[in-house]
Amino acid sequence: MNSSPEMVRIPRTSTRASQRFFAKLLTRVDPNAATGFGFEGTILRPGSMIPLSALWPTPAHPAIPIVLEYAGNPNPVRGPARRLQPDTYVLWRFDPEKKTWSEIARALGEGWTWAIDMRAIAIRALEESIGTAVEVFSGLNEVLVRMRQLLDQEIHRLPPPDRPRAVAVLHDEFSIRLAQFTPIDARFSE
Repeated sequence: MNSSPEMVRIPRTSTRASQRFFAKLLTRVDPNAATGFGFEGTILRPGSMIPLSALWPTPAHPAIPIVLEYAGNPNPVRGPARRLQPDTYVLWRFDPEKKTWSEIARALGEGWTWAIDMRAIAIRALEESIGTAVEVFSGLNEVLVRMRQLLDQEIHRLPPPDRPRAVAVLHDEFSIRLAQFTPIDARFSE
């Protein structure tokens, strides 16, 4: 018996039949990417049905597929006004268990600006998809559990109307400490 391969649809945001678009199954993003050339991968057609196995065409493709979709302009205008119309770029993450795509991020941009906006998000998504997410610091989860417990304990001692106000004030307290403990060089290193 000849069974056909399981198929998956590549995300397609645009519903316009004449829309110019593409999708790229990412393998790598250059941390200095200032254009789409820094987003490396396999070009696909948005909306196309492909074999599920095609999401991993090479060993370089991550376990959790990430797709960059160029969805074009939702309201294209011809002529000189075209320059004023931003294009849409969408990052998608595939869930291999559910066989569904989830939108990670969306950017509107003219020219190359989308690449600058999306590169850090795409890099992080790829790192997470291959299991090499950066560890913030050793023991982070344990520290977070203790801090959450302490915050919840103190906030719940307050009358309900005062709880949102206390949390708002905590924002400023945490921001002060972030400014205090962040080295100046780290804030301006980019």
